[in-house]
Amino acid sequence: MVVASSLGTVAFASGVASAVSTKPTVTCTKFSATASGTATVSSCTPTASTGGSGKEVAKLKGTGGTATITWASGHGTTLTKFTYASVTPNKCASGASEIKETATVTGGTGTAVKTIKAGQIGTLLLCIKGTAISLLPGQKYTI
Repeated sequence: MVVASSLGTVAFASGVASAVSTKPTVTCTKFSATASGTATVSSCTPTASTGGSGKEVAKLKGTGGTATITWASGHGTTLTKFTYASVTPNKCASGASEIKETATVTGGTGTAVKTIKAGQIGTLLLCIKGTAISLLPGQKYTI
C-alpha cells in the first residue's frame, strides 16, 4: 500500500487480517516493508499453504489500493484490495506514525487460494518511521 499524507508518500504492501469467519487461516509473525512499495512476510503458518513466507507488491489508488502476495516455493498468490487511515491516538514509538489498513482478499492462485479465500477481511496495524514500515509491536499479520 502507498500512504500519501502529511508524512509524505510511503509505499508498502497490504496486510490482510482475519478471515470472514473469526478464525484466521494464515498467521505471519514478521512483516517488513519500505517506501519502495514492496514488503516481506515471514514465519508464516501453515507452511503447506504459504511456503512459510511471501513477497508483496502494492499499487495505490486514492486512500486504498491493491496488492499481490507471491508466496514462497511456488505456493501461489493472494490478491487483496485495501483502504488505510491514520490512527489516533498513535501507539507507535516516538517519531513513528500508526496506520490501520483494512483489506479484503479478492482472489489468488495455487495452493494458497485453497486456504486464503476470497472475501476474507481484516485489519493490520503498522508503524511508519521515515521509509521503514513494520507491524505495531505485539501485532501479527493474519490472513
